[in-house]
Amino acid sequence: MGHLDQFAKETFAQETASVTHGAATWQLPPELNMSEVRLDGLLLVTAPAALAALPPPWSTVKEPGEIILEIKMAGDHTDMVALDRAVLRRYARQVQRREDRKDAWDGEEPLWIVAPRVPPLLAKRRSLECLAPGCYLVSPTPFPFLWIAANELPLLAELVPFLIARSGNPLDEFVHWVKTRRPIDWILHVLDSLPMSNAAREDLHRYAFPKTDDPERLARRRDLINYGLEMSPEIREDLFGEARKEGHRDEARKAVRRVLKARNLAIAAADEAQLDACSDLDTLERWLDQAIVATSTTEALR
Repeated sequence: MGHLDQFAKETFAQETASVTHGAATWQLPPELNMSEVRLDGLLLVTAPAALAALPPPWSTVKEPGEIILEIKMAGDHTDMVALDRAVLRRYARQVQRREDRKDAWDGEEPLWIVAPRVPPLLAKRRSLECLAPGCYLVSPTPFPFLWIAANELPLLAELVPFLIARSGNPLDEFVHWVKTRRPIDWILHVLDSLPMSNAAREDLHRYAFPKTDDPERLARRRDLINYGLEMSPEIREDLFGEARKEGHRDEARKAVRRVLKARNLAIAAADEAQLDACSDLDTLERWLDQAIVATSTTEALR
């Protein structure tokens, strides 16, 4: 789940200042003076009054300062051990701040835990006060903290950093909603990072790569695919490796046909004859690359 955690942190880093209109920013936390202890992140609040107009949990912030953020993505543990570890990290940061002689601070560190849902055991062992949809004040504990259930949050632009922690159908709903609200590069990052359903993934693929005759869009699409193949050479090997290594031209032709069929590009009798007649592996490889982005079979086999 490491790539999910990294994606969550990157999202908060990129989105927080924008969605809060500068009222809060993301900061990588300092190393704690304990082995194997590091917070997921800190939200630095400089203008709490500006957060009052935003949806919860932002509007629950009343004072400037930092908020400890713990992110539990789909598949992460949200049992009591995970909760204890989050509380431990919160205490470690609080002790670290109180021991800092350069910072005369003697407050209480707020803690927000973001997860897809409220775990049943937490609801059984603690009292949860619902402050707003998806936002629960948890007590009794040595200090109250906020549990943010991403699956229950409304689909709002200001909540995108929290919404990426959704899972199951709520995640699919978020993906369908967000695709028109963020640039294509961000959508491709979502495709690469979040464990959505196959149906949602296909929906994003169709949105990100619609059929088009626009040369500019086709050129950009080629650049994206070439970059993806460059960053993931194993994908190219999966598509074409066996044909290149073994010199099996039939396998190369099948690979071209599979891509054309998967993209619903019709293969006429003349196209079949052209494929069968080609015995040059470099040409077949070029056709395979073109088939990934072409708008017609003729263009792919050019």
